[in-house]
Amino acid sequence: HPSSNLHWFAYYAEGYHPGGINQNPYLDDDERTYEKETYYDVTTGIRWYKNNIKLSSSLFYLKHDEHIYETSEQLDPENPNAFAFFKANADSGYEYGSESSGEFRFSDKFSINATLGLLSAEIELGHEDHDDHGDEDHDNHGDEDHDDHGDEDHDDHGDEDHDDHGDEDHLHGPKAHSPNWNYSISFNYSFNQDSSLMVEVAGKDSFVFDSAHGEYESDPYHLLNAYYSHAINKVKLGVY
Repeated sequence: HPSSNLHWFAYYAEGYHPGGINQNPYLDDDERTYEKETYYDVTTGIRWYKNNIKLSSSLFYLKHDEHIYETSEQLDPENPNAFAFFKANADSGYEYGSESSGEFRFSDKFSINATLGLLSAEIELGHEDHDDHGDEDHDNHGDEDHDDHGDEDHDDHGDEDHDDHGDEDHLHGPKAHSPNWNYSISFNYSFNQDSSLMVEVAGKDSFVFDSAHGEYESDPYHLLNAYYSHAINKVKLGVY
């Protein structure tokens, strides 16, 4: 406590998520199980309050080894029932960012609350798909097309597929359901002891649904919410 109304904190933590078994019968043997994930967390922040104002902010960094993520795959192109969701291990992952919030009470009847979150997150998916797509396409298209079509097709299929699938799609990707920013601001008004109104604006950045398929992502959105509550004796009614 640097002062009576200022609190600084910092901590370090380690933890893990247990491994498990994927039950889908169409999965390959190497996809039937996933290993334990270990993570490390460093967080620091401050809390400050004075009279009718409360502020807090924190910075964090998390590192994951054998990060567990959920992905999907069409296991059999001829069988629509063979589309599977399953868990797998990435080589590693990280995320860092900040979280801030504030409460401003202007009177006994009126207050404003606000939050802001910033995040950067990425996972290292490994080199397995790099070998499958990069080397295979290089061998199949590079040597064969080089003989039949010349150097032009060798460059188009060999190097381009090697770069696109190896370095971009299969080596790393954004962490699923991890928007870069989110925020909210709400206005709260109490008409009397029994009635109150809350109006809120909230928003969130776009995010991918599956780390291994970064081409599918949501759109950023902003929402306007309102909630009115009224108490009658021991019964509280609300309209959202």
